[in-house]
Amino acid sequence: MMTLYKISLLTSLYVSQGLPHGFFTQALPVLLRHYHFSLAAIGLTSLLSLTWAFKFVWSPLVDQHGSNRFGYRKSWIVPLQLMAVLLLMLTSLINPQHAPMVIISMAFLANLIAATQDVATDALAIDMLTPEERGIGNGIQIAGYRIGMILGGGVVLMVFDHFGWGSAFLMLSMLLLAGSLPIALYQEPPRLVQSADMHDRRRYGSLVLDSFRRPHMGLWLVVLMTYKAGDSLGSVMLRPFLVDRGLQLADIGWMIGTIGFSAGLGGAVVGGLVLNQVGRTRSMIVFGLMHMLSMGLYALSAAGLGTVGWLYVFCASEYFAGSLASVALFAHMMDRSRVEASATDYTVQASTLAFATNVVGATSGFLAGSVGYTVLFMLSAALGLAGVAIFMLMHYVQSLDGKGLWALKRYTET
Repeated sequence: MMTLYKISLLTSLYVSQGLPHGFFTQALPVLLRHYHFSLAAIGLTSLLSLTWAFKFVWSPLVDQHGSNRFGYRKSWIVPLQLMAVLLLMLTSLINPQHAPMVIISMAFLANLIAATQDVATDALAIDMLTPEERGIGNGIQIAGYRIGMILGGGVVLMVFDHFGWGSAFLMLSMLLLAGSLPIALYQEPPRLVQSADMHDRRRYGSLVLDSFRRPHMGLWLVVLMTYKAGDSLGSVMLRPFLVDRGLQLADIGWMIGTIGFSAGLGGAVVGGLVLNQVGRTRSMIVFGLMHMLSMGLYALSAAGLGTVGWLYVFCASEYFAGSLASVALFAHMMDRSRVEASATDYTVQASTLAFATNVVGATSGFLAGSVGYTVLFMLSAALGLAGVAIFMLMHYVQSLDGKGLWALKRYTET
């Protein structure tokens, strides 16, 4: 059973990650549409998050370098969080209407800092959690991140609506500073598991290559590229769709940033609690199907069926199911990470996932502009269902050779 200390530390770390990322991924698209940016331009802002797709390039640095005296993972996390606080303070001084490119640059830097911090934070989580704790641990990870996204995405829209840009970002910076205290006070145990040649520069590239050489990695990478791609295709255009539907900024902030992310928070908690009982593989299939079916509900609203009130129901169900699917996916990713190279192995998988979702998200604006929102949401559901089918194929292939899922097999049995 996870200790209260582990729960509070993981929660604070992932809330801190969600704060700035919540604004740049959730609030910024709404504000850009409010300032009459085109759908194509809004869709292309997804490319700013490509740092999450390429963070595997520098992830071996996190495995190779760190201070056992200060904390091997902590020596990365604390400085990066302080850099993010400073960036948010600087952003509060900028007028977004007069300097849109500066805001875009700030968004890129925020994603770069957050992506690097994520490498160290995920590695710390893998180091801390036993295999039995990974279900609830990933539930806490997603729940904490959702809380950060609520504050950074939904609440910031409401604060912006009443007090303006500067006040919203000062609030975010203070919240992030407060969220940095638990990790700053954490006494991280010395890192004992480490290969003898980890600090050899020639070992740097092979750490990444070894991640790709693991059993069934080819099919697993295809799963990572498709399992959440449908979610990305639809969710990027959800905010512009709501603006075009006639909802006010405060209404969108309430629907997505409060109701939607609260439902996502509940889904993360439920997913973490039931994962071990349902089973790793069965959870990937059932939760993935639930998520994509709920994503398809947006097509009904785009087609003019139902009132605006139904949108609140659709949003809540989609965010709840999305968190369930994420808990199952992230637990699989942890299981496929070697203890001696947890930062690299997990990041290679996370980067693959981020690359696919960002590229798909970047095309969503062009697709919505050409075929409309209804077809877009239908295609997003179909793409996600294809990801579930590919996972089922991978599981079948693994069962034929008798190997099962290569890491920690007894925790991945259905």
